[in-house]
Amino acid sequence: MRRTIAGLVATLILTIGVDSPSLPTFRTLSAVGQIPSTSHIIPQNLDGYFKDIGITQILREEKVIESHGQEVWYATTRVPNSKGWVFLHPGGFIDSTGFSLFAEKLINDGYSVVEYDQPGTGNSSKSTDPEDYTLEALASHVETILDTEGIIQPILIGHCKGAAVLATYAASTGNVSKFVAYSLSSNFSESTDPITYAAYNATSKVITALCSLVAEANESSGEKDFKKMEGADETDLWFYIHTVPFEQRAVNQAAYQPFDAKEALNHLDTESHFIYSSEDFFISTEEGREVAALAPNSTVQEVPQGHCVILTHPDIAYQAFKSAIGAE
Repeated sequence: MRRTIAGLVATLILTIGVDSPSLPTFRTLSAVGQIPSTSHIIPQNLDGYFKDIGITQILREEKVIESHGQEVWYATTRVPNSKGWVFLHPGGFIDSTGFSLFAEKLINDGYSVVEYDQPGTGNSSKSTDPEDYTLEALASHVETILDTEGIIQPILIGHCKGAAVLATYAASTGNVSKFVAYSLSSNFSESTDPITYAAYNATSKVITALCSLVAEANESSGEKDFKKMEGADETDLWFYIHTVPFEQRAVNQAAYQPFDAKEALNHLDTESHFIYSSEDFFISTEEGREVAALAPNSTVQEVPQGHCVILTHPDIAYQAFKSAIGAE
């Protein structure tokens, strides 16, 4: 398997199809831990099932399901006597490996975790329709996954655009116990801030062109593993993130929409924590405090390093998470 969790032993690959209209079709499922030798049809609500058949160790599953016309890959890691579920949503153009080291820390601390390849990355669909990459479209896949797994009141952790997706989801459903956002930017749009909006679009087009050239020159537009970017320079990381095939980058850019932070965060009726980096070249801590103030029950924390601290310095990012939720 491309993705593994350190310290786990034994892998079982099951290929099953569930024809019930209330369940998605699981193309692949893998599990790690103590698995009974008898064959079972896996029901939708797995927690009680695992307990009933005597599974007492960590269990990891990888699935590809249909969600709103897209094939979406995700993995669940279930921890016995878990402290609760955590859903991890990477930032733009980043697949689940961007949170892999962070996920390992959560699992070692006793949390059950959902890791996710957002559409356009990893093992999920790579649509050419910009409408498949709007915040609402991406939030719908979060809802599908959580509903499929029967996960109630998870901790939602997102980075950059991933945090905007999770805020969009949480504001519309209320299915969240805590919301943790790394480097979540405030809203700007063509109508409210035309200069900034124009500058953003112009800069993005230049970056798109440069990164596509780098990708072609280095043949670096294939499968990525963001775990290896731990300790990387932010500039190197930026090019690594954006050296995706040009057509995929263009589709994502076409789908760009301003995140209405006020609308989403005002409706986020839950404990919320906002974490910003002192060397972030996208968003300042001052702007971050303005964003956090939009949420009714929020805290703000500043950490060292840059915009992608989760990838480059996961230890720092994880300590900030623990401090935010009072887990130290």
